[in-house]
Amino acid sequence: MQGIAGREVSFHGKPKWEYRSIEAQVMDWSDDIAYAVHDIEDFFRAGLIPLDLIARSRAHFEEFFAYAWAKVRDDLAHAVDEVEVRKWLNEVRTLYLPRRAYTGTRWDREKLHMLACPFTGGVELRVCESPLVNRCRVGM
Repeated sequence: MQGIAGREVSFHGKPKWEYRSIEAQVMDWSDDIAYAVHDIEDFFRAGLIPLDLIARSRAHFEEFFAYAWAKVRDDLAHAVDEVEVRKWLNEVRTLYLPRRAYTGTRWDREKLHMLACPFTGGVELRVCESPLVNRCRVGM
């Protein structure tokens, strides 16, 4: 397929070339982000990720960031700067993370759902900055 990059995948144990349009790739990224955000919400509700401590404490945030950046540094360092990622995550921490432990109240659920905003909005803005879809800025 001309103009669409292919990738080799395994289909029933046999190698096969797959060609995906930009729309299909964006949908895959969207699904990945949605699943990841819902996993974070679930882990917070279960008490496995202390988002409230990360939100309230700079020390907890720095500990979390050091751990997370060490895990993804090799995959992301060519594309993003550590300082910019820290700055963005600190903004997410101060604006969107819940500041108290999850107790299951309506307020808790609503605040937790706000967590999706910086992730979905950030992707939307980056896609719109692409020269391929630059015309979508008109609708923003």
